[in-house]
Formats: sequence, C-alpha cells, structure tokens
Amino acid sequence: MALLPEGTTELLHHDKLLLPLIKCQNVIILTATNVTELDKEWNCLIELLRSGGLSLMEPYTSKSLTTNLSDLEAAQPLSKLCLEFPDLHIGCYRKSRQGPLIISFEGKDQARIEAAIESLFKKFHRGAFSEVV
Repeated sequence: MALLPEGTTELLHHDKLLLPLIKCQNVIILTATNVTELDKEWNCLIELLRSGGLSLMEPYTSKSLTTNLSDLEAAQPLSKLCLEFPDLHIGCYRKSRQGPLIISFEGKDQARIEAAIESLFKKFHRGAFSEVV
C-alpha cells in the first residue's frame, strides 16, 4: 500500500496487469518487484504510449562545452546568457579542481541551444571553448 498525492495522481490500467501503473504528474511509477514483472510493466507502458493513452513530451536535448577559462571569467557572461535564454538550463561544473570548466546547455529546442552557444562564443576570444563529444 502506498500514500499518493491527491489530485495529481492517475492510475493507468492495462488488461495484462493485475495492478495499474501509477502516474503522478509527469512521473510514471513502476511497481515491479522482479525483472519479469518489470519487463511486463514496461511493455504495457509502451503499448499505452503507442495507443495514445498517454501523451509524450518533447525530449530534452543537451550539449556541453569545455574551457580553461576561470570561474570568474565565465560567471558574468554565463549569468547574462541565462537571462537571454530563459527557456534553457545552462550550468557549469568541474570534474576535478584542476580540470576544465564544463558548461552544459539543456533544453527542448536544439536550435535554441545552438543560438545560446553561438552567443557565448561571441563573448570570448576564438578557441576559448571546445565541444564535449
């Protein structure tokens, strides 16, 4: 038994399942306790998606760049870029203290990501960034 949030939860019924799948806002909860049950639930979920029982959202896309710029050099231009492109999630991190700065761009529109990257390139000298493959 589980307590689920009221008003945001939907039960997804399928003929092949003894128990419904649980959809809470945009998250679908699979309740399987073993691999066989998980495969069955997954296949039923795919069938529900294909039959139009569920609507799919546009997938997110992402791109990452690396740079040897310092955090201080990158911070203000990146802050301005976030204001310019509020529909994108723009973040940065380092894998290690001495490693390069990794700048990530995530969103639903690849053209917007490319436009944000182009805008960032214009704020710095040529060759300041390289693309992560």
